[in-house]
Amino acid sequence: MASFLPDVIKLNRRYKLLEKRQRIILAVSGGVDSLAIARTLWEYRKTIDPELGLQAVYVKIDQISLTEVEIERIRDFLSGM
Repeated sequence: MASFLPDVIKLNRRYKLLEKRQRIILAVSGGVDSLAIARTLWEYRKTIDPELGLQAVYVKIDQISLTEVEIERIRDFLSGM
């Protein structure tokens, strides 16, 4: 998976989107966009700001049909953050 981290760093320098030690709750539906954001914020915390408070939660959306196995994989992914 390609990393969006360089883009986030560049945008953050310009627009000040993330502050040091900021706390973020991220809602993840299991779609590629929310998983990519979760992965990018995890990379940001790991490499740029280890004190970034990042809490990701799975949000079930009725229009997105996922199996229980897929939901469990998402939860495993998020718990590893």
